[in-house]
Amino acid sequence: MNSVVIIFVMMVFAVLVGVLLVSALVMFKRGLWPQRYGDEPHCRHCGYLLIGIDAKRCPECGTALLPNNIVFGERHRQLGMAAIGAAILLIPGILLVSLIVHGISWYHFKPTYFVIHDLQSNGAIALQAMNELDRREMAGGLSNKYEQRLIELGLAQQATNATGTFPSWAIEFAEKQFQAGKLTDAQKQRLFRQSVQLTLSTPSIVALGNDVPFQVSVASRVTIPHLYVKIIEWESVSIDDRIVMSGPSGSSGFSGLGGSGSSANGVPCKQPGRHRLIVVPRIELYQGNGNMGPPVYSEDRSLTAWFTVG
Repeated sequence: MNSVVIIFVMMVFAVLVGVLLVSALVMFKRGLWPQRYGDEPHCRHCGYLLIGIDAKRCPECGTALLPNNIVFGERHRQLGMAAIGAAILLIPGILLVSLIVHGISWYHFKPTYFVIHDLQSNGAIALQAMNELDRREMAGGLSNKYEQRLIELGLAQQATNATGTFPSWAIEFAEKQFQAGKLTDAQKQRLFRQSVQLTLSTPSIVALGNDVPFQVSVASRVTIPHLYVKIIEWESVSIDDRIVMSGPSGSSGFSGLGGSGSSANGVPCKQPGRHRLIVVPRIELYQGNGNMGPPVYSEDRSLTAWFTVG
């Protein structure tokens, strides 16, 4: 059921219960403490009839007979009305106990805004929020506004190297929405670009006369079925903006979160001093089996590392 409908039903239920409680309290009070009728004077504290009494104190209880201690008229209690009011008062309590005994999950009725806020908590609260959002998403109870907010959370987590339950859940949520066709074109491009993380490494010091070794390491941050990642090790290699190797050279492909690999090469550099190494691998993503058909995303990504020859 849509969360808005659930909240509306709960509000109507709360109003009805409130009206029921107020009505029951009014009946209970009027049954036991009804309005006084008549003009006979009575002691406020014990109800003794004060007709013909000239004493300064009540003969029954000894209360000083001042004006504010004298009331007029008699109450005619209606025990039947009081009993009905008391019985009605028991109904909300019985309903509440019944709901608790049957294990109702009040968290199901928490507004989605606050459930998403609970994702920032730690431990059991965050896990409860994830499970509840999964339940609402499966039941179609998430509005487009909140789906988009969770997609953005997932893409933000995908861009980091964070591990753990929440990052994995957030990334998988964004990927499920991609498969459901709910990502914008810009979000798809972010998803694809962040699906592959590349790292360039080279020794900080290289002996004069030796080639400069470098390695491109690859890690995948994607679990979308049939999304195939292909890496061309390098399109070009430059030292200080001078191309020393041009490709393409080699390739590797994998799919799935945690997919990884690396390639090692070397280039000559005969000038002593500090130099900048730029390696440009090519990334291609294909949807389907293998690399059949045109890529859904491609990019020449520039990686930079510094080294010293001496």
